[in-house]
Amino acid sequence: ILGHPELVNVPANTRFLLECQFKFGGIRKDREAFPDPYHTYLGLASLCILSKDESNPPFPDDLDPRWNATSTTKGWIENHLHRPKE
Repeated sequence: ILGHPELVNVPANTRFLLECQFKFGGIRKDREAFPDPYHTYLGLASLCILSKDESNPPFPDDLDPRWNATSTTKGWIENHLHRPKE
């Protein structure tokens, strides 16, 4: 799906994520489950990617969906990650 936004139904995905909010906070994996940090984070990251409103970006930096991290974090990891010698 990355690189093919025409395959994503943005209104339906956004609606689903918003319907999965829990009344006391957090986002659930479906409407019947309890929220957890994993699904809350991924739900917020998805909303960030799906958002087209540039007046109020959820992150101060671009979110790279392949890394599930901001561009700054991705750059730090790439610069500091130990790579074995071949």
